[in-house]
Amino acid sequence: MLLLLNNLMKFNLKKLVLKKHPLFGESFDIDFTDENDFIKNKNINDAPYASLIIGPNGTGKSLLLKEVSDIFLYLKKANESGDSFTKYNGGYFEIGYSIFGNYIEVKNFYIEEKKIKRIPITITNNGKDILVSELELPQNIIVSSLLLNDKFTVNRDYPDYYKYLGIRNLKTPS
Repeated sequence: MLLLLNNLMKFNLKKLVLKKHPLFGESFDIDFTDENDFIKNKNINDAPYASLIIGPNGTGKSLLLKEVSDIFLYLKKANESGDSFTKYNGGYFEIGYSIFGNYIEVKNFYIEEKKIKRIPITITNNGKDILVSELELPQNIIVSSLLLNDKFTVNRDYPDYYKYLGIRNLKTPS
């Protein structure tokens, strides 16, 4: 389970795009919301909203949640350093989310002549370019798992931001 928390829960993960991912393949796009929800209900950002990921065992549900949490850990590091050139050890990604009524899109690639090129982090807030130091992030990330072999990151760098609640611990992450 992955929770991204902000005061009053004004956070909605909208989309994730992964390119050339070793497990998700050449191109993986997922939309976490039904766009009609946001067109029909203008106050949806004021209401509790949850995404449910279901599927058979072994289909990548936990891996998907790990990717989301790892991307936000990476963005936290870049945000604190103010460095949009911070290297992401994962692949190419684009993530879109709503936070306190603002729509944020973050991307680290572009496609030129059908080839993917890595670029510094580009961020838009409601369609306007912003600096990585101005990026609004969820207040906390909480990951929880009851599996001994879960793949979630056990992170020591941001104990107030990222909480791993699983069987593994910081002393013996393996």
